[in-house]
Parts: sequence; structure tokens; C-alpha cells
Amino acid sequence: MYVKVTTEDGKPVSSTNGFPVQLTGSKAQQKQVITLANALAITDTGIKFYYNGSWSGGAGAIANWNNYNRRMLFVLNSHDQSIDLSLISDMRGPGIYDFLFAGASNTQQKVTIPANGDFQPIMLTKADLPALDGIFADNVSMTLKASVAPTVGSITVKLVMWAE
Repeated sequence: MYVKVTTEDGKPVSSTNGFPVQLTGSKAQQKQVITLANALAITDTGIKFYYNGSWSGGAGAIANWNNYNRRMLFVLNSHDQSIDLSLISDMRGPGIYDFLFAGASNTQQKVTIPANGDFQPIMLTKADLPALDGIFADNVSMTLKASVAPTVGSITVKLVMWAE
């Protein structure tokens, strides 16, 4: 079947003589990558809170976390000590962050990243941290902590988010 499309005055539709078109609605980005830590050197055993691209203040939300329902973390730890990475949430109120726990087993959303992984980035998925999948009612952030103070090295953490 062939259909001829014309304007109101009967002229054929072309690139110069077309219908007005207005786009509506929205579509989330296919994927977003955020570098949360870029060669961050940890030199003590104090807890480090992610805060708007920095690790030097109190906790703050990871941008766009709730715009996506799927996430993976890529971590490269070249420190001479392992580093604990934990997810936290401000469910009790804005700026009041607590460690996240998941499931009936009440498992803390924490992973220990082994030392000296210079050329062995680690990919963390929902199998490692169930909180990486899903949408939260509140803000989510992250902490890093060494149990023993590292003397050399750094850590890089990249977050990849997408919607399904």
C-alpha cells in the first residue's frame, strides 16, 4: 500500500515543506560513568566520606544515583593495604548518613578491596553489593577505610550507571 502525505494545502511533504514537529517526554541517558576517586592516596585509618567529587569533608550524595536502576563499580587499589568500601544512605534525614544493610540476613553493604592490585581492576556488581541495583528513597554515598595505614599507593573508583 502506498500513502501520499501532503500538507493542509495539498503540497507534498519534503525537507523544506514539512509538518511542525515537537518532541515530548524524556529519555534517560543510556549510561553514565562517574570517577568517584581518582588515584586517591589513603595514608591513615580514618574513614573517608565521598562528598561531591571530593573525599575531604562529610558525606554527600552521589549525583544521579537514583536516575538509574543498575550500577557497577570498577576499583583499582595499588595501596600496600586492603581498603574497605561501603555504601551509606541518609534515610534518617538529610546529611545524616548510616551504613546500608541488605536483606533478611542484615548484611552490611561493604567490600574489602585487596592490596596491590596495580594491574587488576576489580569489578563489583550486585552479587557483591546488592545495593548496587535498584532505586532508593534517599541519597546514597560511599566510604573508604583502611584497617592498617597504607604507606604507598592509591585507589581509583569508577561508578557506571545505566537504566533498564
